[in-house]
Amino acid sequence: MMLFSDGWGIVVFVTNILFFFTWCFPLASLSILSYAIQYYTNFRTRWKLMVTAMILTLSYPLAVTYSYAMEARPISHLILFSTSLLLSGLTMSAYASTQLLSFQKIDLGKTKNTIKALILVSVFLPLMIFLSVGANYLMALQLIGYNLSVTALILIFLAIGKLTYNYVPRYRLLAYSSARLGSVLLVIDPLLQNWMLFSDIEPTFAYGLRLVGALMMLLASGLLMIPVIMLILEAQARGLHLLPTREEKDNKPMKYRLEKGFSYLLREASSDRAFMIFTEFVTHNHNGLMLTRTQPSRLRHRWGLNTTPVLWMTNARTDEKSVKPTDLERIKCIVRDFIMFDTESIILFERLDYIITENDFNKILKFIHSLNDIVTGSKSILLLSLNPQTVSGEQMALLLEELEDLTNADKISLGEPLYSVLLFVHSENNRKKMPSFKNITNKFEITKTTARKRIYELESRGLLRILSQGRYKFLEVTERGRSIVGTPFRMVDGGENER
Repeated sequence: MMLFSDGWGIVVFVTNILFFFTWCFPLASLSILSYAIQYYTNFRTRWKLMVTAMILTLSYPLAVTYSYAMEARPISHLILFSTSLLLSGLTMSAYASTQLLSFQKIDLGKTKNTIKALILVSVFLPLMIFLSVGANYLMALQLIGYNLSVTALILIFLAIGKLTYNYVPRYRLLAYSSARLGSVLLVIDPLLQNWMLFSDIEPTFAYGLRLVGALMMLLASGLLMIPVIMLILEAQARGLHLLPTREEKDNKPMKYRLEKGFSYLLREASSDRAFMIFTEFVTHNHNGLMLTRTQPSRLRHRWGLNTTPVLWMTNARTDEKSVKPTDLERIKCIVRDFIMFDTESIILFERLDYIITENDFNKILKFIHSLNDIVTGSKSILLLSLNPQTVSGEQMALLLEELEDLTNADKISLGEPLYSVLLFVHSENNRKKMPSFKNITNKFEITKTTARKRIYELESRGLLRILSQGRYKFLEVTERGRSIVGTPFRMVDGGENER
């Protein structure tokens, strides 16, 4: 055993131990992070690949420790082989880390250019040193492999930083900055190694520089723990049952039609109409997320929601998946994540008044602005149910400036064909005319049967009145029909499609 053959033996031993933990900590933590995300959110990660990569990576510090213990110097062929395993492990880990970004559909962006530049430097710098000073080619190859391994580790740090910045609602700048600072500290050790190869310095001084490099990498690993722990806690907080899951399809035609990419406000004392609209959408090929003040188990039983994720807004401790009504930032992130998974989903906030009572109204208004921005950039629908008696007239006006008013829900249940007929009859009545059945047939270029069907449907809903004069029948809009046509409405496709 040659480990303590000189006064620097302890330094060499401590350095190798530090390098063991330097490579072990980040990959072990990433393995745990990947497993935690998969466990808590059902998102399939590459955590097994991370474990395999960690095993391969640890061959490097073990080989270095063995060579110094047996020969008091690096054994070139052994170190080169272990460096190859190190590079393989770090490459696998880097790939698995970038796959975690797909959890939030995050692109590396400018980080790709940084990594490309580091790869070029990692290869060409040892080659230039080898050609200029005539260093051992095995050492040059080993150094290239080591440089590329550290580059892969830097990619891991930057990927975790980006994931934290996009996934964690609080203290994201702290976590993101710690990951970036850690990636900068990682550069120190390979720079020292390249300089040592170029300068051909004394072995004792080289041991000291290796210790400095090991300490910097260990510090970097400690900084990585900050975003990793925050990501694990956030995955646990969001938890299971919040991924889009389709309900069993209902073959009945849809009654309600809403335009995609818009946010709607439904003013009602009870939330039944909101639940009806939401249930119809999730049973007609839409994924849905419900945030409710009502106990989720009761809602699932009453409305037959078996797979749709339901988030309970409550301050109480419960076995149900829940979120505090004051935690608006987390709620916004949950909605954003859900829409990112499915851009054509429907989100229901039942009892918006409850959230308002738990927060400052101006804060709620900003929160709704943020949600509306998220929905507008997608093909999703945001539906908010509110008891109008719980807010002032000024507050209601501010909400209606941001949200489409769905209070007259009969209108959205008509669909475009019926609404068009009602609008035409209303327009003719305003001109002191009463159109006939034949006028409807000619105006919309439909068959007599289809025209009669639509007219009688509107009559059954109390929206049209049929007046008979001999063998002719004329149409007149009722007061209820006028109230529907008189409310601003964005017409969408839907309703009946008779031919």
